[in-house]
Amino acid sequence: ALLGSSPILANARTQLRWSERTGREVLDLVTNDFHQHLELDGRDRRWDVLDSTLRDAAGKTLWRIQHGRFHEVATPSGERMRMPGISKLTGPSGDVEIRWREQEVGLTLPIEKFRLELPVGLRQCR
Repeated sequence: ALLGSSPILANARTQLRWSERTGREVLDLVTNDFHQHLELDGRDRRWDVLDSTLRDAAGKTLWRIQHGRFHEVATPSGERMRMPGISKLTGPSGDVEIRWREQEVGLTLPIEKFRLELPVGLRQCR
């Protein structure tokens, strides 16, 4: 989701339509247990995911992803890809909003970047 995408509900019935109200392409994915509603910016075949919401069969929102301020970012190979400048993730545990100042994609990071030293006094989870 942090690259401007969304998880997609698998094996769902689909309905695609245009929303005159929002000016967006709307994709609804439905199974017996879930309903996912996506809103896309289809201008110039961009297909930026602007909003994606997953609800259970009772209509309760399980999570929501919203992206905005899309722009192009260069990969190390020189390709251009679209990424959001702002992302908001909403779930049962709370919300987080990310406002990107800088974005780099396709970088190879050394494994040491993923190792954290525990602060003194903090117990290790098992």
